Amino acid sequence: MSSISHPSLSNEDAARADDLHDWLMSSRPLEWWAESASTAGGLPRWYTRLHSELLLLTTGDEVEAVFVTPNVEKFAAVVTVVSTHRLIFARVDAEEGSDSYEAHAISRRGVRDVRVEERFGLIGRDSRRDWPGDLTVIVDVAGLAEPLRFGPSPHTTVGARKPDMYAVLQSFLANLGANRSL
Repeated sequence: MSSISHPSLSNEDAARADDLHDWLMSSRPLEWWAESASTAGGLPRWYTRLHSELLLLTTGDEVEAVFVTPNVEKFAAVVTVVSTHRLIFARVDAEEGSDSYEAHAISRRGVRDVRVEERFGLIGRDSRRDWPGDLTVIVDVAGLAEPLRFGPSPHTTVGARKPDMYAVLQSFLANLGANRSL
């Protein structure tokens, strides 16, 4: 990973910028689209905008996980960042000449329900499979029409950073516990 640098970034922002870049480049489609559209001036506009806005929307938070859901045929992706206090959503169109883009953040205080899907179970589990493994976490958030599904992506690069799904589950369960006391 190359370092994202700018003289005006604080050490904290520079570390988060590198962290976000590492997460984003873990998605094979995003990595390929960014590299194929790179110019002599660096990464394409859609990527620099995506990265910059995610950096701004995670200000003051720690990034816990990033999930990229690409639509390979349309050169588009939905990026969801789970940070300590927010959920950040971005939609990007990486097709050449397109400038379709949006990003917004919502508070995690709206977490109302957490569910999991774990395919293998603990009893009789193959000893080579770690517990809990590649589970999917489903989260209902007040104000969102559909539940959010977080799970490992089949589009990650080899040796890429992958979300710790058990840590993601624990984090959302902590939100759920905190919201019950409100």
